[in-house]
Amino acid sequence: MNRFLIVLPTLCFAFLVLIYSLYSASALEYKFDLPIVAQGQPTPLPAQLPSPPKLLPDNPFWFAKAMQDRTHILITLNPLEKAEVLASISNQRLVAAKVLFENGNAEDGMATLAKAEKYLQAAAAEEKRARQGGAITTGFLQKLLHTAYMHQQAIDSILHYCPEDACPLIVQTANTPKLLFEEIKITLTSAGNEILSINKI
Repeated sequence: MNRFLIVLPTLCFAFLVLIYSLYSASALEYKFDLPIVAQGQPTPLPAQLPSPPKLLPDNPFWFAKAMQDRTHILITLNPLEKAEVLASISNQRLVAAKVLFENGNAEDGMATLAKAEKYLQAAAAEEKRARQGGAITTGFLQKLLHTAYMHQQAIDSILHYCPEDACPLIVQTANTPKLLFEEIKITLTSAGNEILSINKI
């Protein structure tokens, strides 16, 4: 029994170290050296996006939040429900990225922004899988359409805080929600659906 009590904490610690190592190995890294170039007046985030998180990706304990999100995605088996989870995480990452840029941490901000748009793409892919499986996804598509538009607005605002050598990457990243917006609009209208305003969703 005593041996078990000694071994168990050791195994737990080793497991946490492994998780942190895997998370660190998959983290995107950027390096910017040029000063911030203000580009017009920043616009506030759309009200439909979540509030800025208390724990940001530059916090040493962020990996626990990241692993929690990944676990949530993993255990959500229904494609449409998984799409909802992915879209929510995407919005959280987007808001966190904007705060990081505002705080002058462009490196972590860029990595977080890139992940936000990857989660957004993953949400669209899961919606398509659900639709092909026979699920009715019109309501979610309407939400995702507005989400993509809000991502465009947020990224335009982030440009106000970006270092000069980060701006081209941010502009390139903005293509993801722009293309997704057009794809969803075509999908909805080709099926005879009206594009609803955010207040009607």
